[in-house]
Amino acid sequence: MAQHCATVNQKIWSGCYVLTWILLFIGLLVYHLAISSVYPALADLPDNLRAGFYIIFKFDYLEADSLSVKQQAAAALLECDITPTMCENLPTPPVTKTSTTSTHKASIVASFDNSLNVIKDIGNDPYFGVNALVDVANDLVQITNDLESVQAVDAPCVGSNQLYCNIYTSSTQIVQSTSSVTAELDKFIDSEQVREFKNHSDKLAYLHALPYVMVISGLFFFCFWWKGGTCCCCKGGSCSGCLLVIGHFLFWLAFFIINTIILIVCYAIINYQNEVSLDVLNGKPTIEVFLAHLKTRYPAFWDKVFADFEEGGSFLYQACIMFEIFCIILPVYGICVCLCNPYKPADDKVTDYPA
Repeated sequence: MAQHCATVNQKIWSGCYVLTWILLFIGLLVYHLAISSVYPALADLPDNLRAGFYIIFKFDYLEADSLSVKQQAAAALLECDITPTMCENLPTPPVTKTSTTSTHKASIVASFDNSLNVIKDIGNDPYFGVNALVDVANDLVQITNDLESVQAVDAPCVGSNQLYCNIYTSSTQIVQSTSSVTAELDKFIDSEQVREFKNHSDKLAYLHALPYVMVISGLFFFCFWWKGGTCCCCKGGSCSGCLLVIGHFLFWLAFFIINTIILIVCYAIINYQNEVSLDVLNGKPTIEVFLAHLKTRYPAFWDKVFADFEEGGSFLYQACIMFEIFCIILPVYGICVCLCNPYKPADDKVTDYPA
């Protein structure tokens, strides 16, 4: 090492070279953290979407809560001696006959608080509101309107019977539509865009090995630098120096090409979301519009499904930029070493460097 720090000039050059290794190790750490951040988000995207729809948006409870509404409506009708089968041709009860259905009404309200209000909102959403979801949302709106009209205490049966029959009919339709709703949700979860992200997630795991290609390139350059930083075409150079430079260049080039491709892909994903539409959604919104909608209107769903993906993708993009800059710094330093030959002896005589 002494021959690399014999003069102030050589110390500066050597210090700059040590700095390149520091930058490389920082880049390695950032790259690994970025991959570790984005890989799970991609690999788990279908599962996170399923959890988002069925747990956060409460579709797991659609059938059970709708069935509860149906049962409570039937029980409320019995207070007036009416069964659901009589709803098609309701008999006219005595004007004086009343019922108190506050318990049944409260139970229906609880079902809406548990899940049905959320599902109603999703069904009326401008993008999620497709096919079966719209029908369910309309039925839920109808139930809500009828329930608001119900007088729960000492209500004349002549009025409450029709309202509870309507609620019973709407809730029955919802229960029957559950499989269609599930099919619509699964269509989005298994959409082409989601499958593409999932398929590429396995490839992303291999990127943990990518920065070590640059480490191998750096080791070739280190050997070249240790031998004096002079190739065979310069005074004091050797053929082994040229071979080391070639090895350094080939590994550098391989890393540079792959990293540039990843950088371009990340850039495209981040900056061209407004050019890719989601055909499976109502209105076919672009990715940019849809994600902005989710972030503002459904933050819990966003956090579960897309927050880690956005953060990890941005982190990976920054890591690629960092390595892209490093890929420029190292060859610039190498070219300067070759041109300036700072490690040649002061008397310009050839010095034998360690092999």
